Amino acid sequence: MLPAYYPQRRGDYIYDVTVTKDDTCRYRAHLNRAERQEGGRPTRIPVDVADTYGPTAPEAVGALNVSFDTWCREHLRQPEESRDR
Repeated sequence: MLPAYYPQRRGDYIYDVTVTKDDTCRYRAHLNRAERQEGGRPTRIPVDVADTYGPTAPEAVGALNVSFDTWCREHLRQPEESRDR
């Protein structure tokens, strides 16, 4: 299987996910690049999210989205939080 690319947008964050299929027929989702929109401009952010796996490509990407959301909450200040303070 050739890699498939899935651009993602979640709020102010834009990131690319590559999905491949391994020898056991599981799909692996890998985060390639992440950016955050700041003042209308994309700013690259270093993200350390482990690859995720699933029986289908959408499930592997969905698991990566959950991991990315968790990483953002733990490492980056969310715009909604800063407005509430």
